[in-house]
Amino acid sequence: MLRYFTALLLLTASSTFLHAQVGSKMMTRKKGSASSSANYLDLTLTMGIPMEEFGETTSSLPFGLTVNYLYQPTSKLPFLFGGGIAYLSAGSKNIKKTLTADITLGNTLIDQLNIPLEFSIRNQIINGHALVRVQGRHTTVKPYLDLIGGFNYFWTSTTLYDRSTQNYFQTDDNDRIFHKTQISDIAWSGGAGVGLMVRVSSAVLINLSANYLVGGKLDYYDKNQIGLWNIELNSSALAQTSNDDKFGSGDIDVNAIPKTSISTMLFANAGICFSMDSNNARPGAKKSLTKKPNARKPAGGRR
Repeated sequence: MLRYFTALLLLTASSTFLHAQVGSKMMTRKKGSASSSANYLDLTLTMGIPMEEFGETTSSLPFGLTVNYLYQPTSKLPFLFGGGIAYLSAGSKNIKKTLTADITLGNTLIDQLNIPLEFSIRNQIINGHALVRVQGRHTTVKPYLDLIGGFNYFWTSTTLYDRSTQNYFQTDDNDRIFHKTQISDIAWSGGAGVGLMVRVSSAVLINLSANYLVGGKLDYYDKNQIGLWNIELNSSALAQTSNDDKFGSGDIDVNAIPKTSISTMLFANAGICFSMDSNNARPGAKKSLTKKPNARKPAGGRR
């Protein structure tokens, strides 16, 4: 797959530079052509495909959203500069537990409370990056090449909810008792990407792209791992403080060993790009010409 991606990268790079060269020659032929800056906003759905060692240690296919902002200082050059962020979900699981609380008077058991709880486990990824884009200058079809550098941030979080109607534990407005990050790690990320944009209106372009980003080593929980988690409740879960039932993050045990590998991924993106300078980018835009009315000759003329 890497061979095919490299060939696609080279093909798109040569096509982009060819478009840039042709566009540059056409611009020089036009007299009085003025350069202008441009701003672009990318919104794309993104799927991450683990590669190399990362692909061997996980079966996850993270999915989420990418937002990029790019600025082109002058239309005379095909270079754009900017950055963006991608958020991806890499697996989740909900575990339901029932906590049994004894109500006693001395040594006498008076009643028992069965308190339904729900644990929500989420694997999440953030990829932050700066990028330099070389973009073709054709008005309708714009191939491009991206050089990308940034970071990968992986984390797994656990959220505990009180699902009882009486709300025995202190919760927020969403019945959440507490939220805890079980593991988090960050590593560098960098690589290149190719893409193609097709204009559908003066301000909107369809955007398709693929980025291959090599990533540093990370500790993380795999989607299959959290699918096997069995969370245990400690006996101190109903310790009372000021007559309020408290449940802390120390009252749960997660017996799991994180995996360690590089975080290289192939990102496939599909979405739209907004040209925030649509007046300058409108295809076929022409200056309106007003026809001067013909001056009437005076009747009889001059003899």
